[in-house]
Amino acid sequence: QPILKGVIQIDEKHFRESQKGTMELINYVPSILEERLPRYGTQPSALGVMSAEFVTVPVAIDEDGYAVAKVACMGKLDIEIFVDLFYDHIKNASIICSDANQTYLKYCRQFHIVHYVRPSKYVEILTKAGYTFGKSKTHEQESKNFDILNRLYWERKIDFIANKGHLSYREFKTIKDQYSLSLAKVNSFHNKLTRAITVNKTGVSSKYLDKYVKFYTFIHNWSISKGKPVSSLTDAEEILLYVLKNTQNSTYTLKDFQNEKLTIPKPTARYH
Repeated sequence: QPILKGVIQIDEKHFRESQKGTMELINYVPSILEERLPRYGTQPSALGVMSAEFVTVPVAIDEDGYAVAKVACMGKLDIEIFVDLFYDHIKNASIICSDANQTYLKYCRQFHIVHYVRPSKYVEILTKAGYTFGKSKTHEQESKNFDILNRLYWERKIDFIANKGHLSYREFKTIKDQYSLSLAKVNSFHNKLTRAITVNKTGVSSKYLDKYVKFYTFIHNWSISKGKPVSSLTDAEEILLYVLKNTQNSTYTLKDFQNEKLTIPKPTARYH
């Protein structure tokens, strides 16, 4: 996975913990649930995405479209895990765009990186404040929208830029427009990754998820570098040759695959 540069968007994707293909299910939240029962259809989580019922996959994508995605942990992502997995890939960032997750706030503060923060409920906040959406707006609506954005900006309820001094709303908007600051690219990657894992593969066992995520990311980056999607046998042959040339340990067998164990960090019983 590459070293990213320039404006980098970061956000995490959560996949429901899965033991697909396993006969003896393991209970990863024994302090809450008596036993891990098979799931049939859609069933609600007992603890939500910050618990060991979900696997957290942070994704970072730069201004050229290159991506880094890795399985980090089960449950809440912390700063130590994020630095270990992503520092070498995002150390050249000029601006990092993310939601208000404390992990990214701490990272940008620690490494003195300009940080664009966009709340997860951005659209909902604007709607409640009476903001008018759409391209065809009257001058009165435009003026009202500006007043709403300006007020919410100073109340720190909408997006803002941290680690760059005190900016007026007009100064902030100029920088936002100049560098196209948003989370659009990383959200698009999330949607495609979700489709690849949950729809195309009808779910993946959590112990294999990191391999699938890295494979999808590799194919994505290959497509960016070539300027086209994988679409032919020649493309597949080129990818296979690249993998063989760059794989140090090529003795990974079917037995190794079948004996794979889930080893990623999990929240403690005290956290739950």
